[in-house]
Amino acid sequence: ACEAAARRLAKLAVGETPLLLAPGDLEYVMTSRLSNATATSLGTAVSLSASTAMEMAERLGTKHRVGGKAVEGPNKKPWIRRHIGQEVPATELDEFVIGVLERWLTGAGDSKAARLAIAAFKSGR
Repeated sequence: ACEAAARRLAKLAVGETPLLLAPGDLEYVMTSRLSNATATSLGTAVSLSASTAMEMAERLGTKHRVGGKAVEGPNKKPWIRRHIGQEVPATELDEFVIGVLERWLTGAGDSKAARLAIAAFKSGR
């Protein structure tokens, strides 16, 4: 319910400023759209036993779960996060992440070029 509400609110804008509400904590957003195959592959690569997106998020220490508390001994090591960031296919990234990237690229330069870059990224090119 909280995730759905955050996604609805994120579509609102205050003047020219869009709201950027993540649909969960960083660990959840990083992994929420992973396929089972990708979760298993990433888990194996970083020595975490995970076969689903939620299992991967839990091993990384998400609080976006029943009870709202992280599992014991979360793996918040920068090298693990870097590996996930490098290896997650664009087609398995949460739309929130894509939206943040698009806003950063648009703010850094030509908005048409940013849209083209994001479209190419999302298609895996």
